[in-house]
Amino acid sequence: MSLDQDVHALSSQRKLNSFLVSAAGGVVTGGVVAVVNHSHGNEEMLAAGARQFLYTLTLGGVGVWMSRRFNHRPVGRVQRTLEATLYPSTFTFMVNWAYHTFLGTPEAFYSGLATFSMAMATFLPYAIYSQYHQGSRI
Repeated sequence: MSLDQDVHALSSQRKLNSFLVSAAGGVVTGGVVAVVNHSHGNEEMLAAGARQFLYTLTLGGVGVWMSRRFNHRPVGRVQRTLEATLYPSTFTFMVNWAYHTFLGTPEAFYSGLATFSMAMATFLPYAIYSQYHQGSRI
């Protein structure tokens, strides 16, 4: 196998792993949303869970990509960790806040803040792990 093929295989594996991590988050959050909406009937419950799954899959994938990009910058370890955590979390907050504002959610800011805190709890361990496992396929 040539070096080019090795690099391509590693890149493909990382993309697959990022997708799987985002999909796992989507299953968890989609499941929570489905359970919360169970009193509205099966159709609404499944639709709400599916929308949340797709939303988490998309934003989770973008967030993992952003975190990985900031984690490989040639700056100090603490700065890399902060950037790899705060930037994708802030992006997630802004998208969520804008979405809920557009929908007319009464507490759009707090909806975004809840998402921000969950994103921080996800991206911080990922950023720290990536600092010590540079060759990781996650």
